[in-house]
Amino acid sequence: MYVSLYRQWRPQNFDEFVGQEHIVRTLTHALEQGRTTHAYLFCGPRGTGKTTTARILAKALNCHDRKGAKPCGKCSSCQQITDGNSLDVFEIDGASNRGIDEIRNLLEKVHFAPGEGRFKIYIIDEVHMLTNEAFNALLKTLEEPPGHVVFIFATTEAHKLPATIISRCQRFDFRRFSLSEITDSLEKMIASENRTAEPAALAIIAEHADGGMRDAQSLLDQCLVFSSGILKASDVQEVLGIIDRRTYIDLGQFLVARDMQAAFVQIEQLNAMGKDLQQFARGAVSFFRDLLFFQTLKSAPSDAYPESERADMRMLAQNLAPDVIVAALDAFIHVEREAKDLGDARLALQLAEARLFVRQHDSLGSDGRSDGSTALASAPAASAPVASRKSAKSAKSAKSAAADMPAAASTTQSATATHMSPAMPVISLNEIRDQWPAIMEMLKRERISLQAFALEARVVGLEGNVLKLGFEEKYALHRDKVQSENKLVEQVIHKVTGVPLQINCVLLSETGKVDTSSGNTSWQGEPAVKAALDVFGGEVKQSGTGKDGRGGNKK
Repeated sequence: MYVSLYRQWRPQNFDEFVGQEHIVRTLTHALEQGRTTHAYLFCGPRGTGKTTTARILAKALNCHDRKGAKPCGKCSSCQQITDGNSLDVFEIDGASNRGIDEIRNLLEKVHFAPGEGRFKIYIIDEVHMLTNEAFNALLKTLEEPPGHVVFIFATTEAHKLPATIISRCQRFDFRRFSLSEITDSLEKMIASENRTAEPAALAIIAEHADGGMRDAQSLLDQCLVFSSGILKASDVQEVLGIIDRRTYIDLGQFLVARDMQAAFVQIEQLNAMGKDLQQFARGAVSFFRDLLFFQTLKSAPSDAYPESERADMRMLAQNLAPDVIVAALDAFIHVEREAKDLGDARLALQLAEARLFVRQHDSLGSDGRSDGSTALASAPAASAPVASRKSAKSAKSAKSAAADMPAAASTTQSATATHMSPAMPVISLNEIRDQWPAIMEMLKRERISLQAFALEARVVGLEGNVLKLGFEEKYALHRDKVQSENKLVEQVIHKVTGVPLQINCVLLSETGKVDTSSGNTSWQGEPAVKAALDVFGGEVKQSGTGKDGRGGNKK
């Protein structure tokens, strides 16, 4: 009969043990120095080696030919313990022998001398399942046991043990195995089976095992049976029902572009494929937690990310504000509970994503990852004159407004002259349009979120050194975003074209013309402008934008 991998690879001595160096070193020294105690408490998550360590310790204590801390593995005592039929080592399941009667029966036998070895060893697994009465019955013997008795307790929930029990034991806390420890062990198993596996496949298994070596070995066993030939990452994902991490990266990109429609379509696609949407939510929690690590520590939280995915994660970390990532964590953490309340996992997931996108829209960042409200705040020089002109309309007559125009005109002309490029750019509008795809590609590499907004822009005009970008009225938010980040866009344009240009983002009417009610070209219909034309004569030839974003009208 086939023996599973985790049983084949169970360590038989401390030299074969993987990880847990702090425990192995302490127990090894205790055995070598003859300073073993009468009671041990092994705590830690499942699959981290608690029961295996207890058996190795039992072997070492009763081995007839031990060398240092290493049991020989050949004597009758070692063989019996390995086979599980030793008369001196008792493995007791605390969950099924939890009452006071079972513990009293055990205590009646501890006074009898061991049959073959030097010690009678009681290994009680899941000891936290014992009742309070059973613990109380155990206290006296545990404090002053016979010299030939050793208790080894193992538990995954040490906090449930009475303090009086813990204080009478030497406690060892087993940690989860690292991803590298698990993958190294899996590689050895793959080689012993004369099989090969993609590194990504083993990384997925190691990550899914959640730090448990036994879990990883069982998963590998299952995947090897499913796959023939090379074990691929896609095979592991299919066996375990895991959703590809690329799906979560796409979700992050939807957040960057604020595309809630795409996020909802993604949910529908996953549902149509029969994927577990609650598992998707749990995976999203892990993904955004890792993304927060990327953003905070500037590095991957684990070895499970290949370089291509690390590049995507770095890009998302640069373009999503921390409060958005935390909001995503908060949204997806509650999906499982809401799915139980609503009885519909898809609805719970859709509600979570809707709240996330609405919250992202309401809590706009101030670090270049915001919408138009920040753009207005970052350009007070452009918005303040408009507001003052609107208030002036109700307070002044056309004649008084005309009297104020010379000073305003001189100020505007001086500002325009100050920021005018000394040399007119040597490039045509058609050349810029031809190079626009290359500009968008470079902007994508610089900041993908900004490129998502700039994709809606149309190159509509070139006036001197000012490139006019037009946005349809429904993309007013995109216009504000690109204008607020004009410096980065201008740098990218300069790199691609070799010509220093400024940008002016405007709205387009349905006919494709510049909507003069927006941006810095809103001179038409202004009473002050009309009054100035009546007093001084002439006509408006051009409405331009200076480098600092303030409008300047040339007459």
